[in-house]
Amino acid sequence: MVGRSFYKVLTKEKEQVGEFVFAQFDENAGGIPHPSRTIISKKYGYIFNPWANGRMVFKSASASHATYKNMAKLSKENEDIKARFDFWVLRTKEELYDYESDPNALNNLIDDPKYAEIAVQLRKELGNHLKTTNDYVFEAFENRENAAFLNQWMKKQLIEVKNRQQSLRWKRGKNQSGPTKRNTKFYEIPSMK
Repeated sequence: MVGRSFYKVLTKEKEQVGEFVFAQFDENAGGIPHPSRTIISKKYGYIFNPWANGRMVFKSASASHATYKNMAKLSKENEDIKARFDFWVLRTKEELYDYESDPNALNNLIDDPKYAEIAVQLRKELGNHLKTTNDYVFEAFENRENAAFLNQWMKKQLIEVKNRQQSLRWKRGKNQSGPTKRNTKFYEIPSMK
């Protein structure tokens, strides 16, 4: 794994090194891919979601929690809540937030011309990071303006997940391939016979 611990920065034993923090999400606990890459500066955050095509729904364990269920229910009664809930489950390919003026990241600024230069800078930095770390998402990032490419790329990710799930048995009680309750390790590779 490439990176450095920022534990000492969090505990104030050490000053932050570097201008940016990079984060990633690949798939949920059920093995459903929703790759996302993020770059955060002291003021701004940019997120790239190659899976977000307006149809693919973000699924996670949170869907079984009371907050999610209440938001889903309220979204049927209130247009503002519906807009926020729909955005949460569908996302958008790119997001840009000004955390100083919008700490809850409620206002996506990616299409705001006043923030175009910031978006360009953060895209450049994130692209450099993805390339340097040989991140598999780099190819999607480089083709982010091509919806057909991104859709094909995501189909490939879904196929790879299905193949991996057939060759690995997860310790979790259940994933999208079905129950795996009797496993004693995080995962095991079936013996080759």
